[in-house]
Amino acid sequence: LKPPAAGPALVCAATADLGVERMIADVHHAMGHPGIRRTLYFARRTDPSVSKRQVRQVISGCEPCKSLDPAPGKWKRGSLEAEEVWQRVGMDITYVRGRPYLT
Repeated sequence: LKPPAAGPALVCAATADLGVERMIADVHHAMGHPGIRRTLYFARRTDPSVSKRQVRQVISGCEPCKSLDPAPGKWKRGSLEAEEVWQRVGMDITYVRGRPYLT
C-alpha cells in the first residue's frame, strides 16, 4: 500500500488562497483603504466566501495602512488650563518615510 499523494491538492488550495488575498488587496486599494468591516463588505460582493480572518490578514500587511500611525489609546479627559504663559506647550509630530518631524 502506498500513501496517497497530497501534493497537488495542497498546491491548489494555496494558489486559491493567494487569488482570494490578491482580490481582497485589490478591493481594499480600489476603495481607498477602508477598515476591515468595509473591505469585507466590498470583497464579499465579489466573492461571498471571503472570511473576516482573510481580510484582517491582508489589511495587516497593507503598507499604506501601516504607515498611518493611529493614536495608541484614548486620553483621559481633564483640564488643559495653564497658570502662566509658556507653562504648557503643544506640538504635532508627523512621520515621513519613518522619520519624525515637528509640524
